[in-house]
Amino acid sequence: MKIIRDIAYAQGRIGHRAGGTGEVTLAYDAYLPDAPPLGAVVLAFGGAFHRGSKEDDAFPGAGDTGTNTAMAEYCRHFALQGFACFSVQYRLAPQDPAPPTERVLTRPAEVPLGRIAQVREIMGLPPMSALDMADTMEAAIEDMAAAVRHIHARAGEYGFDPARLVIGGWSAGARCALYAAYARRVPCAGVLALSGAMPVWDVAAHVGPGAPPLMLISAARDIGYIRDDAAPTLAAFAERGVAVEHVGVPGWDHWYPGDAPAAPGGTVAAAMLGFIRRCMAACDLALLERFGEAYNRHDLDALLGMMTEDGVFETASGPDSCGTRHAGRAALAESLGWAWSHWPDASWTEARHAVSGERGFSEWTFRGTDASGRRTEVRGVDLFELKGGRIARKDSYRKQRG
Repeated sequence: MKIIRDIAYAQGRIGHRAGGTGEVTLAYDAYLPDAPPLGAVVLAFGGAFHRGSKEDDAFPGAGDTGTNTAMAEYCRHFALQGFACFSVQYRLAPQDPAPPTERVLTRPAEVPLGRIAQVREIMGLPPMSALDMADTMEAAIEDMAAAVRHIHARAGEYGFDPARLVIGGWSAGARCALYAAYARRVPCAGVLALSGAMPVWDVAAHVGPGAPPLMLISAARDIGYIRDDAAPTLAAFAERGVAVEHVGVPGWDHWYPGDAPAAPGGTVAAAMLGFIRRCMAACDLALLERFGEAYNRHDLDALLGMMTEDGVFETASGPDSCGTRHAGRAALAESLGWAWSHWPDASWTEARHAVSGERGFSEWTFRGTDASGRRTEVRGVDLFELKGGRIARKDSYRKQRG
């Protein structure tokens, strides 16, 4: 694993209420696996929008049941599982950040202040109004959205498919991720919210068709409004067509670690990893659907764009046990387009696709008419090996009609 620190993604204005015009450089840390990434995970730290950092947001002694796992540690863990991971820094309340012009909190006067007041007392700061707190939250959400867009735009540099990007965070960071995905609509394949909150009125205001899936994790003894609002929030998302999952953390308060037992089973970290992998599988399923559509359009460039540079196509017929093996771009281009030259109206319809890990499966009916007018109709399947959002191997089989 390779760690790259302090990658700048934006400048953020600070000293807002004091009339200042200061700026701070906003950055993230990248945790990159040794092999080509399977996808990407972008995480934001927690700390009530007042403390914590991209390097560490574990708070020993803050709760009664233990110490939470820092987002940076989750980044290390998921990078070792093959994902490019990014830990994001955003502006905090003590910096007095300037909010963006376009707001996403529809009821800023109703921002909950219970935990905020506790943290400010710990830090020796005076009380803060809900409206001032809302300004801080708006700035943090905008920072998270800017970081995700920066990472997404540089997916090629980091070696991952930009469609395969999941965002998330813990506590304040989870709220940033929720609003970045569903209100700012940053491109992502899923959202991981560890003890995050998005009130039902903001869900109603921002969430619509096509929104990414959500996993919400909350503890049995979580902060009151996070614990109590989990069910109605998930219901509000589901009503708007979002695929939702809930993971409980029995016996723990807000500060639960990744190895805490989760309900319905496993650990918190395992549940997170499972969700990330399911989001990637959904991306792979969409890839197979697009691949089939490109075949039916006879779009050779699109097909080649969905295969790896060293991709392989093994045809259903040929002199070898694998049929005929075509490797390399030139051979792929010739072999993938052969059916269209032989059957100008070639189509693959009634398709069904499935994905499991790095394997894919497509079932179809081929229909085509050759130059002599002879009509062919036959059932077949393709077996795929998938790598980082592309097809590394296509292995075709079809019925032999007598």
